[in-house]
Parts: sequence; structure tokens; C-alpha cells
Amino acid sequence: LIYISTDSVFDGEKQGAYSESDLVSPLNVYAKTKIMGEKSVQSMNNGLVLRTNIIGWTQEDKTSFAEWVLNRLNDNAPLNLFYDVYFSPLTVYDLSFIIEKIIEKPILGLYHCGSRDNISKYDFGKKMAEIFQLSDSNINRVSVDSVDFKASRPKNMALNSDKLSDKLQYDIPSAIDSIVHMKNQYDTQLTN
Repeated sequence: LIYISTDSVFDGEKQGAYSESDLVSPLNVYAKTKIMGEKSVQSMNNGLVLRTNIIGWTQEDKTSFAEWVLNRLNDNAPLNLFYDVYFSPLTVYDLSFIIEKIIEKPILGLYHCGSRDNISKYDFGKKMAEIFQLSDSNINRVSVDSVDFKASRPKNMALNSDKLSDKLQYDIPSAIDSIVHMKNQYDTQLTN
């Protein structure tokens, strides 16, 4: 059993990326329910928990963070992005490829599965504009502290995925690689 969890299980107070040995400290109900799922899977003899932050294209009525950024860039609309929120984004395609490798070389336990580095939401948006060759003039650099969310969110969701990379002997893509992969998928969708 492979359980897809989240990078939101931490309180975001740590400097640097979180490892699997860091204690969880959820700030909201979503993260608490993910931890409950993690515990159930970890109690099994054949369970694997992957903590990740997936970016990419959706096929439902929902819009992913990356799609929202791209839509705002395409519309040349104002875009407030946080310079003080960090994550380790990985495309659905890259996550699927990694899961295939996991199935080929069965591993169990708890692993982080994010990009090999981390990036702020602001820098992510700037890089998306650059890679998609769109203007970044409407991207505003703001602090997450300036927004009153209904639910608390961690500022730092960066994941250290070295344990998984070493176990699979696979170089997990960087955050920039993930944006490039999204661009390639976008271009492929336009030509089909």
C-alpha cells in the first residue's frame, strides 16, 4: 500500500528542509487527517508513506497552485506570491515515475518525495513566468503574514528527499526541473 501524504504535516518553524525524522506538528485539520492516515499505513507490514507537494495539471473543476499562477500570468492579472513560504514541488508526472521505481524496487516505511531543493512561492511564480515566456510585471512579492487564512498554514514546507533518492539511486528533479516538465507537458497538450 502506498499512501500519498503532504508536506503540511509540519509547523513550518524549522530552518531548512524537513527530514523524515523531524517531529510532525500539524497546524490544520487537513494535516491532522493526513497524519492519521500515515499512522494507519505505518502500522501495516507492507505500507509506504510518501510526503509530497504535487504540482501540475488538473482535469476537474479545481485549479492547482501552478495552474492558478499560469492563468494569472496569461491574463496579465495581479498575482500576490509569498516570499516567505517555501516548498519542494514535484510534478504529477515525476511523482508517477518515482512510484514506478518504488514498485520495481519495493520499499516500505516513510519517505519524503519532493523536489531535490526548495523554492519560495514568489520565486516559483517568477520562474514560471520566465520558463513559460510570460511577463512577470504583475507578480507582487508579499508576506504570508499579510493574509488572514481561515486555517493556519506552515511557512516552511520544504522536504529533504535525500533518503528516497539514495534508496532508489535516482536523482530527484529540482523545483526548476519540475517547472520545465510542466512547460513540456503544456506544449505537448497544445500540439495534440
